[in-house]
Amino acid sequence: MSITIVEATNPVQPLHHAAVHQLDTPTTPAAWFEAACRFADLPVVAVRNGEPLLRAEGEWDRPLEDGDILVFVPLPGDGGGGGSDPLRVALMIALAIAAPYVGAWAAGVMFNPVTMTGVYVLTSATTAAVMMAGTALINAALPPPEPPRAASSAIERSPTYSLQPSGNQARLLQPIPVIYGRHRVYPDLAAQPYW
Repeated sequence: MSITIVEATNPVQPLHHAAVHQLDTPTTPAAWFEAACRFADLPVVAVRNGEPLLRAEGEWDRPLEDGDILVFVPLPGDGGGGGSDPLRVALMIALAIAAPYVGAWAAGVMFNPVTMTGVYVLTSATTAAVMMAGTALINAALPPPEPPRAASSAIERSPTYSLQPSGNQARLLQPIPVIYGRHRVYPDLAAQPYW
């Protein structure tokens, strides 16, 4: 009995840099996924012999047979959890299309340029102004989602590659470095100096 299970790391090219496992004992896709798959915490698509398996219909609980090829492909992420606002996207596209026309109309109404260079400069300037004002209005009405804060942003960065002068620093609640070998260092203080 030979069952091949592939863990794809790239959803665009599933067989590029994939982990391939050969099994000699029968199992189900659900059992192997729960026990050994690296992507157990991610949303995945399971493909058995070229056909996608649906969990809702119980296809993950059917035993694999001799010669089966099962591929687990992780789905791409959602872009950081910010989501997408279709109305905001539509308004930005409409603004990008309308800004040159509104800018040209505003340049012709507000100014009476004499030269062709003046026409191009004023049209470009008013188009840019319309684009900035429209973007500000859209951002005020539909604010963009805030990016997720990384856990490492709250942690003070290590002064190893800092351009600040060397010296002992109190880096409270930070890891204490372990130095191996001989180095000329200024060790961090474990507590704030007191007197």
